[in-house]
Amino acid sequence: MWDNAEKINRSIIKKKPKYADVHYHLGLSLLSQGKASEATESFKDALKINPDYTNAQIKLSISQACLGHFKEAYRNLNDVLKIYPNYVDVNYLFGILKGENKEIKTGIKYLKKAINLNPKFKNAHLKLIMFYCETGQIDLAAKQIDEVVEFFPDDKRLNSAQKLIDKVRNLPENRQSTFSHQLEKVFGEELLLEELVNEFYTYLDIMPNFSEIIALFSNSKYAQ
Repeated sequence: MWDNAEKINRSIIKKKPKYADVHYHLGLSLLSQGKASEATESFKDALKINPDYTNAQIKLSISQACLGHFKEAYRNLNDVLKIYPNYVDVNYLFGILKGENKEIKTGIKYLKKAINLNPKFKNAHLKLIMFYCETGQIDLAAKQIDEVVEFFPDDKRLNSAQKLIDKVRNLPENRQSTFSHQLEKVFGEELLLEELVNEFYTYLDIMPNFSEIIALFSNSKYAQ
């Protein structure tokens, strides 16, 4: 499906190269195929035509993150936040990328803001719990998971994590060091991948098979 979308958008661009929307949708079709490098250029082309194209700027940040270009991704997201400081998804994405770059304290700040704006934002809760555990703030992690379990009482992953955190709270500090790795196994080791894929599909009307997209991103062939 996405390869056909790429062909159609490229065909339109040949005839109408000044349509920002077409460059944007070409970028979406490319990124969905794991072609993050080409997608990055398409989103940039859309922004050259329309510098105020917020969705293009957000998707550009995601494609840059897939390539490991975190500084560029931060800069684009920061520009969006200057205009829309209460944009929930951008605060969340900024937070997870900061954490990926080992700036966990800053990541915590943005995740907390995303949750304040949307208290039922499950993925933001999950990532915040992970950050608290990674920084040794087990009590805050326990408080956070108690909060999110109230919203999603039947979530098996959350219930398993809640039990694990309760056990760890009673351990000596020197035995808590490997806890975040255990929690990763509960939540899934490819959290960043899942988060980027989820954010890629935010506000898209068409969503292909999710497992196919996971496979595309997992092959690490971003720069085609």
